[in-house]
Amino acid sequence: MGNSPVVDFSAERSLLASSNGNGFKPKRPLRVLHVINDLSIGGTEMTLYKLLSRTDRDKFKPTVISLNGVGKLGDRVKQLGIAVEAVGLKSGWRSISLLRLARLARRIEPDLIQGWMYHGNLAAQFAGLFVSRPVSILWNIRQSLYTLDDEKPATARAIKLGARLEGMITDPVYEGKSLAGMIDMITNKEIERGSKVLYAHLGGQPALNAYSALFG
Repeated sequence: MGNSPVVDFSAERSLLASSNGNGFKPKRPLRVLHVINDLSIGGTEMTLYKLLSRTDRDKFKPTVISLNGVGKLGDRVKQLGIAVEAVGLKSGWRSISLLRLARLARRIEPDLIQGWMYHGNLAAQFAGLFVSRPVSILWNIRQSLYTLDDEKPATARAIKLGARLEGMITDPVYEGKSLAGMIDMITNKEIERGSKVLYAHLGGQPALNAYSALFG
């Protein structure tokens, strides 16, 4: 069934040669392809940016594919001297966008493909089908939840309370935790009774597709 998300570094190790005792030095920089949903300013995106900013360019040659646009963070990645490509999947998994993704993977010929979050992981898997030789594909899911019973009690209660009282949908990764924190501050009277509080819901609904079974 093509490439599977199994960590196999045999290809990468074959490119490494022992140096003067200070670790390994590659015969050539390993080509690493990062595939992410978009490059807006967010937690996952900033994690990728920090990783890229600290990447040893003598050992690794990174390229980033954004499934949507380049965005402000993409411009910052370019300033690091790292190539950024956008394939335009914002309006759906269109054939022309998938073709562009396939062509980029074939042109870059990565030694390793790193997916970021759900859509990025699936796209990384797809891209790996078009590399001319076996390539390692890594998936990155920053949190996976199958039941609210596995979540912290305060977060689970906050998610249910927000939905019941306000019709507000919060995901377990970010907003559920921030709502739980606000409720805890009210309960402990860190926020006084009668105070005016603005709770900024920063999104998270797209992530709920991963947890749809919990809300059926």
